[in-house]
Amino acid sequence: MVSYEDDPTTSCLGALRPPQGLTEWRNPKSSDGVELCKFFMDHRKTCDAGDACVRSHQPRELRSTCPSWSRYGVCERGSTCWFPHPVLDPEPADVDLALLSYVTFARRVVTRCRELFGADCVVGSSRADLTKNSVCTVFIRCGGATRGLRTLAECDDAAHLLGNLRRLLVLRDDRAEGSLSADDVKPSETFSTNALTGETPEDLRGVLRDVLRERLAVASRAWLARDSTNGGRRERRMKLRVRGFPKQTESCAVDAATTAAESCDDGTVVLSPGDATHCLDVVTSRGRVYVALWSAGDVLAEEPGVGGGDGGGGLGASGIFLPARGEATTRDLVHACERVQEMRHARPPPCRAYYKIEEAFARSGVRVQKDWKCVDVGASPGGWTSYLSARLSGGERGRVWAVDPAALSGLDPIPDNVTHLRMKAEECEGPLLADAFDRGLVDDDASVSGSRVGVGIVDLVVCDANAAPMKVAEMLSAMSRLMKRGGWLVTTFKNFCRGAAEWEREVCAGAAALARAGFERPRVYHLFSNCPQEKTLVARYVGATEE
Repeated sequence: MVSYEDDPTTSCLGALRPPQGLTEWRNPKSSDGVELCKFFMDHRKTCDAGDACVRSHQPRELRSTCPSWSRYGVCERGSTCWFPHPVLDPEPADVDLALLSYVTFARRVVTRCRELFGADCVVGSSRADLTKNSVCTVFIRCGGATRGLRTLAECDDAAHLLGNLRRLLVLRDDRAEGSLSADDVKPSETFSTNALTGETPEDLRGVLRDVLRERLAVASRAWLARDSTNGGRRERRMKLRVRGFPKQTESCAVDAATTAAESCDDGTVVLSPGDATHCLDVVTSRGRVYVALWSAGDVLAEEPGVGGGDGGGGLGASGIFLPARGEATTRDLVHACERVQEMRHARPPPCRAYYKIEEAFARSGVRVQKDWKCVDVGASPGGWTSYLSARLSGGERGRVWAVDPAALSGLDPIPDNVTHLRMKAEECEGPLLADAFDRGLVDDDASVSGSRVGVGIVDLVVCDANAAPMKVAEMLSAMSRLMKRGGWLVTTFKNFCRGAAEWEREVCAGAAALARAGFERPRVYHLFSNCPQEKTLVARYVGATEE
């Protein structure tokens, strides 16, 4: 099990622990271990005992760092906190992208990014506040913002990864140097130092206002010089869109950019979100402001991505147009990535479970063929059966056996390529084989009542039953007698345990039981479509190991 508690870049994504902070506040101590005087610490009072006080009157800046600030990068008490809030990162991180997601998805975002970009791609993270499901920021270094955007858009599970992000901010303008003239200056170079720091929002607002006034003027002059170099074909004014996180930072950046634009000569910089030529992205994290100005309209000279799918996934497979390499701008890539959320709202699935099985196949690379024979164990209300039925549509020999004593309330009417066996999984082997034989789906050399216990006719078994992992493993081990060698299994393991450690042991035990039943190297994923208390397992059947 991956531990996020000991990793300084992701420790703030762990569960909130109020008792830890409360203990520090009940008995606050100075850096040398002497109990602090609460009268002295409170800005509204003074200690009447003065130098005779037996408790410490240590100045705020010399005390230990606020425990909430140290762990989560945020403190609800702000400037009134009794403990200092220094900048936690001594140097600004080398960042390409900032991915914003709810805390419940943050660990999954970190895991998936590490798979796509490498183990050291996550260079920082922070929360927006200390609510249970607040929005957090994950900072990614991925060999260039353009390369990272392209990889995210082309990975097999792009619709699910990007669909669960709140926002995607670009913190580096990495246009190819060859696209610039000898005298040109990247506007982003005026923001190459992201060392804007301040303990309070007021401090950060003042620093940001001063920096934007100076640097936007430099960037606008570089833009005008480039315009003249290219024969005046470009928009002479720098049209700016401001995006930021959290909301207070965005408001501060908009105010600062407005003030800076007004100070520029002849209106060379204007705020125009709709048809912007440049985008200013601003993110506050752990007492530091990351600022990036990137060109929205320049075509990018792209390099191949560092990961992604094999042509069967990505945003293109979801119906979202993605310009080819060498034809896309940063705005094109950002817009394509952000359109996923609009698409998911415009075309909702029959049920949440539909997304789950779709993502499981995308993540594992399994492609359902139209002639597959499939079994859905615990099929009610029919979300997974509906998905499989649609994938088999048009195939003459494709079939789904939905095994569940309950009705398939999600399928009305039941598709022609679906057979509902209203019984338990342990009882379905005979009726399933008989139905397959009657429909001519059993090979000539197979016999329902032959010498073998079961007949290998099933290409895929799926299960989303609401049962403990070992119970699910037991049911599916019995189903293995129907499976072809090389067939696939997709199932979810739900948490019926008291703690995360016990559940992790149950998942491992269930995977081991399936491995003994002949399912090779089970892969366990915490999909974006999974709820926090379930995981998905994908494995291939290679045959049971003889004792």
